[in-house]
Amino acid sequence: MITQNNFPEIHSTPNWFRTWLIRGIFIAVVGTIVLLQYTIPILFYADGTVSGEGISIFSAFYYPLMIWMSVLAFQYFKRLRGNAIIHIRVNKEGVFYGILHRPRNV
Repeated sequence: MITQNNFPEIHSTPNWFRTWLIRGIFIAVVGTIVLLQYTIPILFYADGTVSGEGISIFSAFYYPLMIWMSVLAFQYFKRLRGNAIIHIRVNKEGVFYGILHRPRNV
């Protein structure tokens, strides 16, 4: 039976291959979503479903909003990346986190 007095130390080990694989999949999925959000309105015009005047009015509001939201999302992910937990250690004294501190230049 494990008690507080004989609790063995447990620590995490980073797996860089898995980390970069997940990052690559995330970047591919988010990139595809962003690309589709910018190109789908243009495809409605190319298809002939929407007139040129309609797409111009829509584009005047939609694309500045999308650019602004993209900048906010980029800043959020940049800020989130600076507080990444890189190492966790658990022993009888408690749980300890190793946080990657990066300067915030946002």
